[in-house]
Amino acid sequence: MPGNLSVARSRVRIAKKLARIRKEAPSEVRGSLQKSGIELAAMQRRLVPVDEGDTKESIRVMQLALPKIGVLVIAGSAKAFYARWVEFGTQKTPAQPFFWPAYRALRKKIKKRTRKAVKLSVQRIWRS
Repeated sequence: MPGNLSVARSRVRIAKKLARIRKEAPSEVRGSLQKSGIELAAMQRRLVPVDEGDTKESIRVMQLALPKIGVLVIAGSAKAFYARWVEFGTQKTPAQPFFWPAYRALRKKIKKRTRKAVKLSVQRIWRS
């Protein structure tokens, strides 16, 4: 019987730690994702072709609403509605990609940063 009691206590302890991870880790990972989004938007701004600058100004980072974790990097607005035409081209104008090349260039770095943030967050909570 004493062995069953220690197993039950271990399960309770693990359940509490997992609950803390679910509660606390997202806020730490959110900061990492925000940093990655800002870095991605900055590279896209450097790559976008500039005529009047509306497309460049339309590139922005938006944090997803809780409880979701993540950011959106958006190019285009009411004034720069043609951002997708710049990226992919039209029948009359060639494509001048800026959005996806920046993402492909930073994808590994973003994944590495996110994995590290998750790992450090879980380790910190698990050890406390």
